[in-house]
Amino acid sequence: MPEAERKTMPALLACMMGLVLSNLVFVQLTEAASPAWLAPLYALTLAAPILGRFKEKLAYRIVWNLAVVAFFGRLVQHALSADLAYVLQDGLLLAVLCQVHLLNNLRAEQRPDLLFLNSYLIAIITGYITVDLAFAAAFLAYAPFFVVGMQFRVVGRAGHEIEPQDVKRIATDGTMRSAVLLGLTMAAFFFWPRDFDREPLFAQYFDLTTKSESYEIDFSEQLQFQRKKGRVQQSQRVVLSAEWIGGDLAMLPALWRGATLPTHRRGGGWEGAQRNRSPRGCAVDPRWSERRRGLSMEREPGDTKDGSARFRVVRKGGSTRRLFLPREARAVDLDPVHSAGRLVASTDGTMKYSNPGELRYELELAPESRPPIELPSWDDLEPFVELDESIHVQSAVRYGESLRARLDADTSDIEVAREFARQLSRRYSYRLPGEDGGASTLHEFLTTDAGGHCELFASALTTMCRAVDVPARVVTGYRAAEWDPISKTLTIRASHAHAWVEVYSAEDGGWVAFDPTPAAGFVGGGPTLWDRARSELGQLWARMTSFDAEARAKAIAWLRAAPSRAWRAAVDHPLASIGCGALVLALAAAVRRLRRRRTPLAVRSLQAAFATAGVERLGHETPREALDRASAEDLDPADRDALHAAIAAHERSRYAA
Repeated sequence: MPEAERKTMPALLACMMGLVLSNLVFVQLTEAASPAWLAPLYALTLAAPILGRFKEKLAYRIVWNLAVVAFFGRLVQHALSADLAYVLQDGLLLAVLCQVHLLNNLRAEQRPDLLFLNSYLIAIITGYITVDLAFAAAFLAYAPFFVVGMQFRVVGRAGHEIEPQDVKRIATDGTMRSAVLLGLTMAAFFFWPRDFDREPLFAQYFDLTTKSESYEIDFSEQLQFQRKKGRVQQSQRVVLSAEWIGGDLAMLPALWRGATLPTHRRGGGWEGAQRNRSPRGCAVDPRWSERRRGLSMEREPGDTKDGSARFRVVRKGGSTRRLFLPREARAVDLDPVHSAGRLVASTDGTMKYSNPGELRYELELAPESRPPIELPSWDDLEPFVELDESIHVQSAVRYGESLRARLDADTSDIEVAREFARQLSRRYSYRLPGEDGGASTLHEFLTTDAGGHCELFASALTTMCRAVDVPARVVTGYRAAEWDPISKTLTIRASHAHAWVEVYSAEDGGWVAFDPTPAAGFVGGGPTLWDRARSELGQLWARMTSFDAEARAKAIAWLRAAPSRAWRAAVDHPLASIGCGALVLALAAAVRRLRRRRTPLAVRSLQAAFATAGVERLGHETPREALDRASAEDLDPADRDALHAAIAAHERSRYAA
């Protein structure tokens, strides 16, 4: 092995270990492999410096290869006995197994190029499967290992003279280069925003969630009932904050609507109305009309603002385009500084904004006291009593019919729904999604004492109402549970996601909300310091991934206005500006002096001599090699003598050290 490669081998091995560990983290973040499968690979990667001493031993090679064959055989057995959904998982495990094998069996005369190429492919593939904050953090660690490792490989293979200080310099240079590359990537992201609000690649073909250890409760635009495996994360990420700015504080809303789900699915789930059969019955809701910066309800003669209230709302950064509004919303005014899109009101009373991400708006609430604009016919309301006939809803249908039979024949629809909600709230207990022992289907929820989460309560009430011809629909959004009386601010977090029911009543002027989930299901308590830190990081990542054309326009406008703002600040506060300028100059001078002190005098003299002679020293050249090359190119004799003297002084100083 050349001397240069021998000296760079420890640093190259450290970079390769970093690459393999990053690959293992990438695969783990995709949730395509259980930690039990990855744990031995982590251990073997960390033990590579120790195991490397036995590479030439025959016994080591026999034991190692037998272990690899056993691991590979276990993967083949798993692939043959499992569904096609596990092909991607097994492939990723095989890829990282190859990485660990290369790391622990690479001999001195062999090249590690395959390890670098394989690590890059794993990073690309896993990047398409998962997009989240943890993957971005892992990639920030991966990039320096890749760039620095490639530099060590190139310099060592060239056979140039390498000293310990050169190893440090190469590592520093590679880290700076990787930082520049990551910076250029962020710049490209700034000028060409990408869509992170997408389903992972191959998600329709491969099951990437069966091995999930945890998942986060949050708003959803559809309900699907299935047993969730793993630990539920009660995320403290803030999704909405509403500051009271005037009016009747008694109007403080508890339920913030995001989407209505009128369509019953096979299996007991719910989804939004299909475009080609959107029920006209939604038109009983008051209509919205456009105004300069938002939308407002059309007011009928006799409407007043008595009992109204106004809130300043901030929807935090995220991928959703939904506005979360209470049922009592009567006007929405967008903040002209922080918004450039438009509002679109749906006929079901929900609303969307044209762009995702952070949004600021003012909200006016008023009691729903006036009758609907037009009374719907039964044909209009028929879609809200439709049920998919399946075994999953039979228990709910029978339960609803039995409860209705106990009531008087002339009992109103609202009273029927109220009694159904009261019975559900009394009889069944609340459990978090994924909690051990909780029900996973509507049938299990109603026929056992397992209990369930809010989606099961809402689905049960809606199904029971429809079973007795009471129009009803499921609503998803958030239930407010955190009010600060000092700042007059309502804070809504991801863990406050909720589902409830709306029942139509002509006597009450339209849709009336019912929440059958027991009050015990809403546990108060503020977030911990760790929860707040995770929440802030999550919101920062959400703002980055929701960076769209509108956000880019805002950022560019801010950058264009920055010089004028700085100039106005300097004119308005001249003494402070002079002080800041002096401080910046002092810091720059201090940094320069520190760098000069850290560089030996002989090195600085040598650099100055090369600069005076106009000779550029290549990265792999020693000083004498650079001098010989320059002498062959007709170097001036005086400059050559000065370089000879500087090189000799540099060599004497290194020998003395």
